[in-house]
Amino acid sequence: MTRKGWINAYVALALCTLAFQTWVRSDQCNGMAQCGPSYAKGVAWSVVWPASWAVYLAGVPPFHA
Repeated sequence: MTRKGWINAYVALALCTLAFQTWVRSDQCNGMAQCGPSYAKGVAWSVVWPASWAVYLAGVPPFHA
């Protein structure tokens, strides 16, 4: 896979994670005071989550070198 392909895959996974995080967190909101920080955490988690899987899978057979 090319570098652009990896970036596209990462972005796609991040967007899927963001959609899931928004869906999960929407039930936990009771107004903007609680929703804002919760959604901000969802955005941060969506950016980090695909990278955490890459690190995790690097050490799991058959993915590790």
